[in-house]
Amino acid sequence: MNISNQSLTQVVRYNLGLHQQRKQIAVKHMASGERVNQAKEGPAAAAIANRMTARTQGLTQAMRNASDGLALAARLESSLEDINNELQHIRKSTVGALNGTLSDIDRATIGRDIQNSLDTIDRIAERTQFNGMHLLDGSRQRVSIQVGTDDGDRLYIDLERMNTQALGLAPEEHAEPVADTLEPNEPPPMSAPAFQANGRTADADAVFAFMAGGFQVYGYEAVQGADGSLYVRDEDYNYYAVYSSKVTDAGGAINGPEAPSGGDTVELGFNPWAPVAAPEGFSTTPRATTADAPSENASTNETPAAPSRLLSLEAIDHAIQQVDRFRGYLGATENRIDSALATILEQKNAVVAARSRVLDADYAHESAQLASAQLLENAGISVLAQANQARSTIVALLG
Repeated sequence: MNISNQSLTQVVRYNLGLHQQRKQIAVKHMASGERVNQAKEGPAAAAIANRMTARTQGLTQAMRNASDGLALAARLESSLEDINNELQHIRKSTVGALNGTLSDIDRATIGRDIQNSLDTIDRIAERTQFNGMHLLDGSRQRVSIQVGTDDGDRLYIDLERMNTQALGLAPEEHAEPVADTLEPNEPPPMSAPAFQANGRTADADAVFAFMAGGFQVYGYEAVQGADGSLYVRDEDYNYYAVYSSKVTDAGGAINGPEAPSGGDTVELGFNPWAPVAAPEGFSTTPRATTADAPSENASTNETPAAPSRLLSLEAIDHAIQQVDRFRGYLGATENRIDSALATILEQKNAVVAARSRVLDADYAHESAQLASAQLLENAGISVLAQANQARSTIVALLG
């Protein structure tokens, strides 16, 4: 008798190994939830799924970027709303101050309240920040928001300066362009310093006498303190420190008795919202006649009405329009970001669905594969046992 069942055993073991391998693959797919766990299981599918994974992660980050952009715009709009509230308060106070039933003290009180609101606007513009970036002080022009996975997928939020100067509510330093500036020339020994403007020269005493010797314009009077400092006094005898003085050629518009011939216009810069203490030797109470009364020789071609120290309603309305325009722009920008955010979400859902179809395991198929592999494995084990038993029987017969 020839013993030849060794090859049968090998065939059974080979098929049993295949069934066990199928079982392991099915278990791995069901455990990971993906049908491609290694590139060898599907090279093309693995590459496609990897690209889709990168795009999905990029779109997820773009959604966060868009949300940050909306938060920045909301921060801006909140500050603009505060500025608008202050402007509305300033306008209401100004309308009330223009009423003739109020006293000068009442108007001064309203003026201080208005100045507080102006200071609040400057503070808001200076301190409005997002993640350390100043937004309303003019230090940044725009902020870019990346709302996609490509280089050109950007939206921009333009920024503006929103302090009182940008809104046209700060006092002007100079009413008109300056033709020449008062600069002291080198004085000869034992002589007073001289000032030159438009080719004309006058000593310091003459110039100061012209500016502080009683000339008035727009209801303000220039006076000189004991220490030589210049001040401006209004008709209520409130004093304001002069921080700049300029001379322009006015063609004889103003002629002081001791001023250079030809008539230069002297411009004094001061803040009408910041009164100071009266200089030494000057009173804070109006008098019938003063040593600083207007000079007979000081004249102007025109005598404009003295303007109110309050802001003009036109200037306030213009400031409100500026804020409204910027708020409208921010609202439109927020709508654009919202639209971009919705588009990003749709793109992400589409990419995630496509990746799922490429990469995710089919649990029905994998369950069937697992059951089939287990059944065939059990059958193979039984057949292998029978093959081994047949060889033992032959050996027993020979014995």
